[in-house]
Amino acid sequence: MTKECIFDFEFERTEKDFSSLIKVVRSKAVPYWLPPLLSGGSVLFAAILGSFAFGPDSSEASAFVIGAGLTLIIYCIITPMVHVKWLSDKGAFLGPISITFDASGLHVRKSNFNAHYDWTGILSISKVKGYVFVGVDKAEGYLIPLEAFKNDGEKEELIEFVQSRVVEI
Repeated sequence: MTKECIFDFEFERTEKDFSSLIKVVRSKAVPYWLPPLLSGGSVLFAAILGSFAFGPDSSEASAFVIGAGLTLIIYCIITPMVHVKWLSDKGAFLGPISITFDASGLHVRKSNFNAHYDWTGILSISKVKGYVFVGVDKAEGYLIPLEAFKNDGEKEELIEFVQSRVVEI
């Protein structure tokens, strides 16, 4: 493999890809259950929910614990479904996308935007369920579906190519 190797992928991104991206980013950034527990609004919401679940005679601690559990359930199940509803056919996620890796970095093209990340802007590359994930931040990245690769060899070549250029932070 030469240093000037180019990998070019074109594929259609779907709502399923968006849900997968949310899951991958959550798992790589912070535990997905942590934000709702740490926000002040969630604490209040948890206490109110727990009070309704157990009634006004229950102890504050048990009300809070039950409320926190219900808050987590709502956050973990409902949030990904709501995010998918926000997508637009004319937006930046859904539809055809072209991703290219070359000597200068990562290039992303859609009908309504272009992005370039030089190698210092690429943090990681890893295999995740059904995709190769390219991390450009702890909370942002690109998923390349395994179907976009010609074969397993191309996937492994891309991973080696990117890993050899990723700058460790």
